[in-house]
Amino acid sequence: MSSCKHETAASDFVGLTPEFKQSVPTAVNSRNEDPIDLEMAGLDFFGLELVDRQRIEEALNEAGSSACGIQGIDIWLLNESDGRLHHFGQGLNWVNPVYRKQLEDNADAGDGEKLQLLNRLVDVNNPEYYHPIPQPQGVGLAGNYWQQYGDQAGSASHFAKQLFWREVRSFTSDPDQMPYERMFAIEKVFGKCTGVPFNVFGESKGIVMFYARGTAEDRIINTAINSKFLRLASMNIGTALAMSRSRVQSMEARRNLARKLFHRARMGFAMATLFKNLGSERQLRSQSTGSDTCASAGVSDPFKKGITSFRDHATHRCKQLRSTARSFAKYARTKATNVRNKTLRPPGIKPPPAASFSVSSWTFVSCFTILVVLFGIQNLSKNLSDGKVSLVLPPFGAFMVLQFSLTAAPAAQPRNSFFGFILAISIVMVNKILLHHLAGLPQWFHASLGPSLAIFAKQKCGFVHPPAGAAAIVFALSKKSIASDFLHSAVFMVADLVAITLAVLLNNLSDTRQYPMYWKLNPLSK
Repeated sequence: MSSCKHETAASDFVGLTPEFKQSVPTAVNSRNEDPIDLEMAGLDFFGLELVDRQRIEEALNEAGSSACGIQGIDIWLLNESDGRLHHFGQGLNWVNPVYRKQLEDNADAGDGEKLQLLNRLVDVNNPEYYHPIPQPQGVGLAGNYWQQYGDQAGSASHFAKQLFWREVRSFTSDPDQMPYERMFAIEKVFGKCTGVPFNVFGESKGIVMFYARGTAEDRIINTAINSKFLRLASMNIGTALAMSRSRVQSMEARRNLARKLFHRARMGFAMATLFKNLGSERQLRSQSTGSDTCASAGVSDPFKKGITSFRDHATHRCKQLRSTARSFAKYARTKATNVRNKTLRPPGIKPPPAASFSVSSWTFVSCFTILVVLFGIQNLSKNLSDGKVSLVLPPFGAFMVLQFSLTAAPAAQPRNSFFGFILAISIVMVNKILLHHLAGLPQWFHASLGPSLAIFAKQKCGFVHPPAGAAAIVFALSKKSIASDFLHSAVFMVADLVAITLAVLLNNLSDTRQYPMYWKLNPLSK
């Protein structure tokens, strides 16, 4: 656990990177300067003054210096307009000063590369600086943690649970994650990460990424006390950001209110002067025209008053319609901009590179071998059952892609394949028996409901496996008897075990492949 002492000077906070202090505006004189816009620093919705800057710095230092094993902190804020997470400031928001000093002292003994990478993560003036690009949900470290735990932000039901620490290498080695240079640098400088989302009454949403050494043990950094503190620290940081934004808005509202009051006072004074002048003019007219003029004026006044009231009511209704039309147009423009930013303007993340000829050739030989064996199982099952039972082969085409092209993906692991197939086929068969054979509902209904329920159950249980979705469709559309479908499913599961066994053998014959990444065959384990 690191320690940190707060100095009396507001601008000198231990652990806060100097580059972060450059990216966040320095103190401004509120008497003659306006708040500085942070659009270039990653914040485009409020400015920071000295009091806001101090609040955020203190929250960061308290989180990093008081927690156990934390070596770095990153803050990512959700932008509601484009649905992406934007980095707060330019470089890493906080680096453990003790860890940084150790890297500097051991630079000649093997930590020189880590120190160089750390400087590229925090030094915005470095020509090779790693710029933190916005991350959509599901992309990057922050995007993945936000996609998985963002809906739990601020929830008391998940407060007592331990955090989910992962090695950064599990992201950089996963072809589904689209890694980028900054992620590789974080992997080498730190090693482990966890993300704690925050949501302060909808005013400030985002996630705080905490980094630890790769050698840190979970039993030390992931205790119940440390997890609770990191969750509270994340909420504290989010609250500091929300207060900064709300304070600026409150001050602006006070200025607007003062302007309105001054405007009303000026208009009241002008109206009082006008009525005074009108009263004097009316008195002069009444004296000059006599009593007949007064009588005629008394007859016409109610009519004029009714006309004025109708005109004011019509004007008020027209203003309401215009306001509603403007609000709807603004909502439509916001949604259109959101869709355009998400679809037509994706972030600058490069797609994964193409595989080499040798890797693709190994995949070809392995897939051909397994498919030959599966066709042999199909012919054997047909011969033993006189053509009544055969193997459902189409889902195995997708399974081959996962096993040999996306070997590190969670959906390709034996755990997801075996339990995903069992869960999907079981749900479809039960749904088919109850809705089609017993209730007599049409095939299109149960064939739509069954696979949908199977996909829901797989995702909820953590057994996501695309080929299992294809198998669910195949068995839902089958017009064979229930007994025949169960025989087909038994043959299908035997073929799945054969495919897994052969994939383990063929993948690990290569020095550049590993399959599986884990077994975890206990369906209740996490």
